[in-house]
Amino acid sequence: MSRRRRRFIVAAIVAFPILFYLGCVHRYHETVEKDGWVLKWNCPPFRCPHCSGRIEQFTAHGNPVACPADSSFATVPKTKLTVQSPVCTVVCLRGEDAWRILAASDTRPTDICGNITPEEMTQGYYDAGTCRKRGTPADWCLASSEEYCRWINPRLIDALPW
Repeated sequence: MSRRRRRFIVAAIVAFPILFYLGCVHRYHETVEKDGWVLKWNCPPFRCPHCSGRIEQFTAHGNPVACPADSSFATVPKTKLTVQSPVCTVVCLRGEDAWRILAASDTRPTDICGNITPEEMTQGYYDAGTCRKRGTPADWCLASSEEYCRWINPRLIDALPW
C-alpha cells in the first residue's frame, strides 16, 4: 500500500467521527423572540426538527406556555393542539406533555375579518376560523384542535377545554 493511500485512510478514519458528531449528534441552539414570546430550541443540523428538535423554553411574557392536559383527548386523533405564535408553530401530541416544533417562524394567518369586541378581550379569546379580528393583541396566538380554532391569550391555553 502506498504512503499516499495510507495517509488518506488515516485521515478518513480521523475525520469520519468528527464529521459524524458535528452533523448528526451535536445540537445547534437557536433563540427567537418577538412580541413578548421567546422560543429557545435545539436540533442536530441534518435531522428533522419536528422529530429531533427539543424546545428548551417556550414562553409568552415570561410565563411558560403549557401543553394542555390529556383528560379531554381520549377519543381525539394523535394531534391534540397546534399553536401558531409570533415565534413559531408548535404541536402538542396526545400522550406527551411537551411541545414539538413544526416551524420556527411566524406562520399566523394575516387575513382580517370584523372587529374584536370588549367581551372577547375580557374573556381572553374568541372562536374563529383562521381569520384574525381587527384589534386582536399582537401577542395572541392561533390555537386549534379537532374541535376548536381560537385566537387566544397565551396565558389561557392550558385553562380552556380543547
